[in-house]
Amino acid sequence: MSAHRLSLPARLTRHAVLIVTGGMMLLPFVWMISLSLKPPGEIFHGGFSLLPDRWNAWENYTTALTAAPLPRFMLNGVAVCAAILALQILFCAPAAYALAKLNFRGREVVFGLVLVALLIPHQVLALPLFILGYQLGLLNSYAA
Repeated sequence: MSAHRLSLPARLTRHAVLIVTGGMMLLPFVWMISLSLKPPGEIFHGGFSLLPDRWNAWENYTTALTAAPLPRFMLNGVAVCAAILALQILFCAPAAYALAKLNFRGREVVFGLVLVALLIPHQVLALPLFILGYQLGLLNSYAA
């Protein structure tokens, strides 16, 4: 590790750039929360303000949770993530251990195939997987 330290102006500049960049990344989230607190008429009003003139948070969040079965969708997301995590731990961890620690014939080929599979973007696989799920009758089901 290098013992070279940046000068004070360089460190201040670096931190200023990081703070400004972090603020720019947080701005859409602050704007989203601000809009969720406003009534619909105030959202499309011409002026700019982060805080609403009339707080409509309770009505907005109640509508969001009751207009669609949002809690059910969120629970489905948790179930899918838990299943994916369990399958990843069950299959990928032993495979990674085998590729990293064990010497066997064809190890380089298998490792190369894993790397090639990682290079395929998820978007390329989306349509063929959707068609396969449709043909198997798995759409809108937990088995999918």
